Amino acid sequence: MCGKTGNDPRGGCRRQYQLNLERTLEKDPLFPDAANNLAWELAHDKVMMDLDRALALAKDLVKRHPENPEYRDTYGTILFKRGDFESALDQLEQVMNEVADKVAVHSTLAKIYNHLEKPDLADLHREKSVEYSMRKKVN
Repeated sequence: MCGKTGNDPRGGCRRQYQLNLERTLEKDPLFPDAANNLAWELAHDKVMMDLDRALALAKDLVKRHPENPEYRDTYGTILFKRGDFESALDQLEQVMNEVADKVAVHSTLAKIYNHLEKPDLADLHREKSVEYSMRKKVN
């Protein structure tokens, strides 16, 4: 039985969630949401991070579903985590106005622009992140 721990939205069941995603993909290797969620999990799991596999899943998704902003968001975030800032920037700039979590996208864009030594653009995206965060709190 899983209990609520830390910031894990699955109540401390991250490993079980990943196993369920793996099983889903075994049954249907082309199920896009399962692949996207697993890629995200693999890129954000501090204990069992696997950026190579996460990248492969996300890259394949974007190739098969180029119009989906959430898949591009995952792909761009993984590219950022791998240090490929230019490619991450390309992906995230394309979808920054389309994704559900604009706070996270603008926050990541701010970090990317910091790495690229473009402080004005970093500040702009940091401000956008705060702005969207404040809107979330009001709604």
